[in-house]
Amino acid sequence: IFVEMDKNGIGTIQVPPHLIACHVRRYLDSLELIALTIEGASACAAAHITIPELQELKAQIGRLWNEDYLYERSPAILLDFIAGHIGIDALEAVYAILQKNLRIGRSIPGLLNIQKTSVNCEIHEQCEDAVETLLKGDHKAFPGKTVRLFENISRLVEEECRRLGYYEAAAGVYDGTSLWR
Repeated sequence: IFVEMDKNGIGTIQVPPHLIACHVRRYLDSLELIALTIEGASACAAAHITIPELQELKAQIGRLWNEDYLYERSPAILLDFIAGHIGIDALEAVYAILQKNLRIGRSIPGLLNIQKTSVNCEIHEQCEDAVETLLKGDHKAFPGKTVRLFENISRLVEEECRRLGYYEAAAGVYDGTSLWR
């Protein structure tokens, strides 16, 4: 369901949490899986990335933040870049699904803040720092920086989902603990 209206109008719509619970759960699960696997994916990708590609990535992230700001795109751009350089077909296939699921967050009512908040700025700075680390040739530090970035994003999204009252409905969609048994 896509609704287009101004910021004031969208604030008057009340969406029952159970209507979006499946999407929220898939989004949270995807963020968790990214946080759990990004270290290895980043290490694999780092070996296949060239300096000119990094310079182009840095410019793209900067342009989307400073000129064509559409809100919170830096982590998605970095994730797309990492996914495109992993070099392992099976892991790239998993990341293609995770990239698709990451876009779900843009359609969860109340979750996305289109302003440049201090939290958004911090996440953007973490993205820039990860890219800068790789530009300096530090392939060992890059995976750790991406882990911290995506763990931070996962934690922040979970906290916001709890605040909005979506988390409990999403957690009840299925028993996720059975996956780990």
